[in-house]
Amino acid sequence: MAKHYIRVNENNFITRGFTTDFEQPELGDICVDEDGGRHFEREILRPDGLPALKYENEEIVRTLDEDLISELRILTLRDEKEQLVQALRQEHFSEWFEASLDDSAVRVKEIETELGER
Repeated sequence: MAKHYIRVNENNFITRGFTTDFEQPELGDICVDEDGGRHFEREILRPDGLPALKYENEEIVRTLDEDLISELRILTLRDEKEQLVQALRQEHFSEWFEASLDDSAVRVKEIETELGER
C-alpha cells in the first residue's frame, strides 16, 4: 500500500495530493494516510478552480466561502504585483510609460505590505 501525502500553501489550503506510488514527498509535505490505496482520490479543487480542502488541526476539512474570500484577495494582489513587476523590468519605455513607473513601484510596495512581504 502507498502512503498518501498533501502539500499546503501558506494559508493551509491543500494545493496537491499524491501517493508514494507515483511521487516522493518533498520537505514540508504532510503524510495523511500511512496505508492508503494506489491513487490519491480526494478532490483538491472546486469546479471554479479554488481550493476545495484545507488542512486544519491535523485534519482535512472542506473550505468555506469565508476562507476563500481571503485567499482570492491574496491571489489577486499577487497577480497584480507580478504584472507590475514585469512592466518595471521591461527595457524599452516610452516617456509616457516611464512617468507611470514610479506609481507602479509604489503600488508594488503597497501590495507587498498588504501581503506581509518584504
